[in-house]
Amino acid sequence: MRTVLSTITTRKRLAACSVFLATVLLTMSGFQANRPGRAETPIQVFSISASPSEAIAHAALRPETLHSDAGQIHTIVMSNGEPFYAPQSLVIEVGEVVKWVNVEHSDTHSIHARTGQLDSPDVKAGSEWCFRFAREGEYTYTCRFHPWMRGTILVKPRNVEATPVALSPEVASAAYNLESAGGAVWLIAQKGSPLLVQVAADGVVTRHRLPARLQAGTNLCFTADQRFSFIDGATGKLSEFDLTRGSARTRTMSPAGSKLRLLAASKLGELWLFDAASGSFLSCPAASEQLTQPRAVKISSPPIKTLIDQAGKLWFIEESRKCAGFFDPRSGQFKEYLLPEMACLVALDVTPAGQAWFADAGRNKIIKIADGWVTEYTVPTAYSAPQGLTTDEQGNVWFTESLTNKIGRLKDGHFDEYRLPDSLSHPMALGRDARGNLLFTLQMSTGLGRIAAATVGALLASDQDQNDSPCSTAIDQAGSQEHRHDHDH
Repeated sequence: MRTVLSTITTRKRLAACSVFLATVLLTMSGFQANRPGRAETPIQVFSISASPSEAIAHAALRPETLHSDAGQIHTIVMSNGEPFYAPQSLVIEVGEVVKWVNVEHSDTHSIHARTGQLDSPDVKAGSEWCFRFAREGEYTYTCRFHPWMRGTILVKPRNVEATPVALSPEVASAAYNLESAGGAVWLIAQKGSPLLVQVAADGVVTRHRLPARLQAGTNLCFTADQRFSFIDGATGKLSEFDLTRGSARTRTMSPAGSKLRLLAASKLGELWLFDAASGSFLSCPAASEQLTQPRAVKISSPPIKTLIDQAGKLWFIEESRKCAGFFDPRSGQFKEYLLPEMACLVALDVTPAGQAWFADAGRNKIIKIADGWVTEYTVPTAYSAPQGLTTDEQGNVWFTESLTNKIGRLKDGHFDEYRLPDSLSHPMALGRDARGNLLFTLQMSTGLGRIAAATVGALLASDQDQNDSPCSTAIDQAGSQEHRHDHDH
């Protein structure tokens, strides 16, 4: 036993002497680490032909985080000598890339976490492996070949700058049902006298006082001629409010025995309604005061949240929150997509290409329905309860995470998440104005939050840089599984 301990002690002393000697040699040769104020050097792979101990000394003198046109890349050097992974502990943000470099003349190593979150191929001497972290948390890893090698990476959430929108107390305390229309974001406030509130892209807030309380859970229906349609909550009449003149009129009476719910307005001004009593879709053409003949369908539960796509299809979420679908007035086609028992659909948006996107707060998923296929994406942060959802022209799907105080983004199957300031906690409904500003309601505090279009652009540019990292990068997919199933065949 004494002989073994003596051998280990001797090896440690030799390694320490090698580190000291390498440091002295590097200093004498004029090597200088990057200091604040100095220009950052381009990304380059460590190519060290000296001993592993010299490699450790070299790593200690270089900055842990390098910058290039590819965004922020953190480098960890692997070697046969302590601390084996250098640095042994690292703190980064979600979305950033870590590059492990195995020095020359070293054994083959790997990066492996028992949870399966990290699992690299064999990294031979002189080669590297990169990984982009999509989820926050602590990652402890080791080497499959050398279990005494250990490292830890703490992934912190990315913060996003957001500011409150100034609203009057009567609006802020009762605002709900945020929707985008006409390049602005609109809210309904029904505490006391009902208000329709417009937040323009330039930040100007305009209040329109409505003559009657709206039907509970009403959808915001606007026509191109600056008119807002609604069902009077007291009389059940289909009414119209002229935003320019500030006047209202009754368009039509509800049929006897009907239970009408206003669904959506087309670009041509045609209104679509649903009669829960008969299970029928009805329409009211522009400038008409008559409802068309009902089109009965076998629907599981009445539609609530609705949108009309560019092809004229009426997409909806049903009252049960477990079923989505569409109705095509031209062909009469009606289709339902029944989701699993734990589903709770709360928001939808439709892209110009006809893709329907949904937020599923019950199962922590974002869902796409296109060409008869249902594709489900699990949000990386568990139990985040996505609530609001909107899409943009670049194909990004933005959504709120109410329980984890974040704004999320999904594109091409990959997620990015951004933590909001504590003062703007628990984001709910989400909308987007003509300039690309994101606005969201708040559950735990009164008012409205706003992420400026410039901030959104900076986030997208940063994420693109990280996706263009200079080494072949593996991406954390454990929190964003894609599940696809065909409902039509």
